[in-house]
Amino acid sequence: KQWYQRRVVITAGIDNDNESGSDNEIDNEDEVSESIDDNELSSEDGSDESVEEEDEEGSNQMDTEQTPNDDDVDLSEADENELAEEDRVLGVAMQGLINIRKVKDVEKKEKALKKAKSEQFKVKMLDLVEITFEEIGISNVSVKIVPRLLGIISSSSMASGLIQSKIMLIFKLISRINAEAVTVNLKDHINSSINQIRNVVLKATNRETRALACNFLCKVSKVHASKQESPKVKRRKSTTPQRNVSIEIFLPLINNFIQEKNTKLNKQIFFQIIERLPNVRCDFLKELTSLLQTAISPYHKLQCLLLMERIYSFADVTLANQQQEVIHAISSFLAVLKDLESPCPHHIRKAMQLLQKVILVGQKYDTTSLGNTKQLAASLKDIQLMDVAVKYSDIGHLGRKLLTTLDERKESK
Repeated sequence: KQWYQRRVVITAGIDNDNESGSDNEIDNEDEVSESIDDNELSSEDGSDESVEEEDEEGSNQMDTEQTPNDDDVDLSEADENELAEEDRVLGVAMQGLINIRKVKDVEKKEKALKKAKSEQFKVKMLDLVEITFEEIGISNVSVKIVPRLLGIISSSSMASGLIQSKIMLIFKLISRINAEAVTVNLKDHINSSINQIRNVVLKATNRETRALACNFLCKVSKVHASKQESPKVKRRKSTTPQRNVSIEIFLPLINNFIQEKNTKLNKQIFFQIIERLPNVRCDFLKELTSLLQTAISPYHKLQCLLLMERIYSFADVTLANQQQEVIHAISSFLAVLKDLESPCPHHIRKAMQLLQKVILVGQKYDTTSLGNTKQLAASLKDIQLMDVAVKYSDIGHLGRKLLTTLDERKESK
């Protein structure tokens, strides 16, 4: 009985263990089945990705197979005829390039040869021009050549170094021509060749070309004026007044210099004209006196003063006769300056210096009449009270000296 009870107890324990084990096995089987399902899902996803990668690799392999590189081409398998044809085409192309280069070299040589021949022809023609001036001087024929020479030397594209030096030699020859060899009639050419040369002075951008043209005009004008003043011409009786051809030539230059803003002229040209041509000084002074009152820009008024001062450097009785007109113009200019808030001291100084020269020339030729100097004296007194006369002692000293001179001239009347 005891044995039986023990066996029952043992078998009951075994059964309990078996039941718990079976439960555990069931649980383990469930976990295993779940893990198997998860692995199957992951394996399915991985298989899909691997399939896609295999497809891409396959497509890439197909592409590489369809488009082989040039380096992979086996030339040994190419047809010899095809290679020969390609060599022939390449040779033709290279020969074409060589022929083009040869043609360009030939054209370049022909162009250089043509330029050399043209330059040689121009030099020979200039030799002929030089002989013409040597033989006949400045005549009605040779004067027509001068505008062409100036046109060549002013053009950088037409004048090479050899041609330019040749033209310069011709103009040096012209400057040495005697007055007896100058037979050109300026009145006949004033509207043709002389006008063209004057336009070169006005418009040429090259300063050397302007100087050459101006020197030529001064030379022919001086010779023409000297011939007009010769005894043979003076004995001729004429009811009509003789016109001054030199003034007709140079007066447009004066107007351009004073009135144009972008003028290419400078005062040195007119200094040269005033010095070389005494017959233009009086007419120049009349024109500058008028321009001093009408010029708008202070700069151009100053240029008028400088040119008038240069003219008065050559004392002449004809200049003394214009004393009243010049003094009136200077008085008007000083009246404008004194009304400015900050007048330019250089303008005041130049106006006073010119006034002093005018009075001295008048005293030299006993022209005691200065005209009405009330406005001038009033302007000088007002300038003496301005700061500019205090700051610049020379202006104050010159103003006091001019006032004293005016008072003395009044008392002498």
